[in-house]
Amino acid sequence: MDAELSHTVFIRRPNLLRSDGGLELMPEICLRVAEILIDSDPKIIGRLFLISKSYNTLLMSYEKSVTKLFSRHKSQLKYVNGSKIMILSSQIGLKSTVLKIQTYPWLSEMRCRIATVKFLLENEITEMVNTIDGWPSLNVSKNELHLRSKWFKTNALFLLFRLADCAAGFHTTEAIRNQQSKFLYSLSIRELAFLGVMVEIIGHNFFIITKRSILEYDIFKEPVRDLLPLQPTSHFNSISEEQINHLNGDDWIRETMCVFEDLIQRYGPFFALAYLEGPKRNFKQPYQWACNKIKEGLKNMNSFELGYTMSYASLQSVVWRVFVQKYGCSGKDSWIIAKGLVENEMMAYRSDENSHFF
Repeated sequence: MDAELSHTVFIRRPNLLRSDGGLELMPEICLRVAEILIDSDPKIIGRLFLISKSYNTLLMSYEKSVTKLFSRHKSQLKYVNGSKIMILSSQIGLKSTVLKIQTYPWLSEMRCRIATVKFLLENEITEMVNTIDGWPSLNVSKNELHLRSKWFKTNALFLLFRLADCAAGFHTTEAIRNQQSKFLYSLSIRELAFLGVMVEIIGHNFFIITKRSILEYDIFKEPVRDLLPLQPTSHFNSISEEQINHLNGDDWIRETMCVFEDLIQRYGPFFALAYLEGPKRNFKQPYQWACNKIKEGLKNMNSFELGYTMSYASLQSVVWRVFVQKYGCSGKDSWIIAKGLVENEMMAYRSDENSHFF
């Protein structure tokens, strides 16, 4: 610690922290206490700033070193785009902010992203096995299939973070879409396959989740359209796939699914967490933001279909267009080819590799 700065901080308020016995703690000790507390709960940062003006100064003076310490101990950061200089805040729906690397807000964002990925990896929204025509069909044990699927999903969600973050600092729809289009063109065929397949999986599962929700609400004879956006219910397993397949009105559910897919790509994986878990986790504002974004997307889609407005192509259609151009296949074959590429990558993955993910 710089001696002059330490002295300055100490002079402003000698008792940064004082023990019950009256022992005054040196700034180095205070800083170490802060590091331990912040590592266990980033939300505590705001409360630490309120202890005293001198403690606030100490924390801000060593913001970079404290966050660097966190970075060294979190191998998962590389899967949530932790090395990018500027990223989007997950709270973008509440206050559109851009976060700089190795700052306290960035640290909180990293913890939020890690928690988001852990949630999505085990949630039905990213379920792969037995959801899409028996794919993936790897000849491995159930546990090994789970591990390989988890590896694929982790890498695909990483691409979604990168896609959202590439537009950090841009505000108009045109500028954001241009940045995201450039990013998609910069990806490899493998990366495009991962991204495209993951979004299709999320969309497929969103469709199933929504239909199940509708069936439950129909029991109470509530207006179906008034229930969108809908939340998953606790009675999914009591509704058979046969019942789901006979439900009418699939077209508007698919429209909502397309909007959901686009918003996942625009705002990143946190959008799915805010929508799916908002009421359960008391994420009232993020949940309301997610619902409003879906309603806004549906309104824009309807206006475009009626010829009232111009519209941009969905990000997912851009993903597939770039994939087709780079791979040299037809649009009709792109889905099958991409699934095959993903399956080959999953098969080639070795669980004993020195790679640590979630």
